[in-house]
Amino acid sequence: MNTLQKTFLLSSMLIVGQVAQAALPVGYVIEWGWNTSAGKAAPTKLVLSNAVAVSAGRFHCLALKNDGTVVRWTGNSGVADFFANEVGTTDDGSGGGKPDTTYAKKIITNGLVKIDGRTLGDVVSVAAGDTFSLGLKKERTIVSWGENYVPSGLTNIMAIAAASFSSIAVKADGTVVEWASQKGLPQYGQLLQAPIGGNVIAVAIGATYQGTRNVALKKDGTVARWGSESIYNDATPPIGLSNVVAIAAGDGQTLALKNDGTIIGWGFNDVGQATGIPTTNAPNISAGQVTIEGQVLVNVVSIAAGHGYSMALKRDGTIVTWGRMVNNLYPATVPAGLSNVVAIAAGDNFCLAITTNTAVAEKFSKQAGVSPHY
Repeated sequence: MNTLQKTFLLSSMLIVGQVAQAALPVGYVIEWGWNTSAGKAAPTKLVLSNAVAVSAGRFHCLALKNDGTVVRWTGNSGVADFFANEVGTTDDGSGGGKPDTTYAKKIITNGLVKIDGRTLGDVVSVAAGDTFSLGLKKERTIVSWGENYVPSGLTNIMAIAAASFSSIAVKADGTVVEWASQKGLPQYGQLLQAPIGGNVIAVAIGATYQGTRNVALKKDGTVARWGSESIYNDATPPIGLSNVVAIAAGDGQTLALKNDGTIIGWGFNDVGQATGIPTTNAPNISAGQVTIEGQVLVNVVSIAAGHGYSMALKRDGTIVTWGRMVNNLYPATVPAGLSNVVAIAAGDNFCLAITTNTAVAEKFSKQAGVSPHY
């Protein structure tokens, strides 16, 4: 990966290597999506500044700041203003095994993650699951908060990924371990070795109704998978897939970014979430090069996959989306004027991006009637 890709978290794919210590441009986190209760597009909002990485879970978001601290914010799906950029105001890392259930009604300044009453610091990578989060620290250990735990003996960790109730870590020797955070699952309380061998440099998890679809990128540019898939082998990479530099996994689709800047997608594709062109014949599974409006998508530097939709960050700092959100009801879109983007993340029905353009950040701040607080 190049320096830019090491510095900014590239969706749920995760960072390989330590965040660069050189001076970083100011990163403004922008959030947009659909209000699932009102059935309309939620206003694009500026959430915070000084961010170098973002991760989106099903209902909550994480931003890694340039000082190594982490900010968490979430929406409350039980109220009408589900998509409200709400920020948890209490410490959800108390070690009690309970998720944070206290929400503010607007963006506020008390969203720094704390564990045992202390602000979490020295973090170089973050990953958001369903009711928990992971942080990778400088000393290559993992910290978790919410409904999760960290198995003992996890050291020399190079990369992390989280989705649903599953966590994955890549060790310095290139092997992969995983564990479950939900009590009642057969894997709960166990640290398991992923059955994919070594030489892994990145991993991603996609949450599906059947379980998780796990994918790994190897040093030689090939892709391996394990975990759940249907009888149609929807999670299995296409034969001959090579020269891959980044991966992402959504609820039913998997993406691979190739070194020529194109994307190969595979999996469930009923609304085009995998390849950009919907597959209308049952079982709606397809694989191929991502094509948007008849043109192969090119010049891509980062990818992200969500629930029914996917995202790509292009070399010119713009974003392209394909597929649909909210159970296929609404199109995945990009806010007009969003530019100078350096990182993206895909949540269930919302998207995150980091822009380095102050004017763009101010535009969305004024548009939503809020101001950055971090």
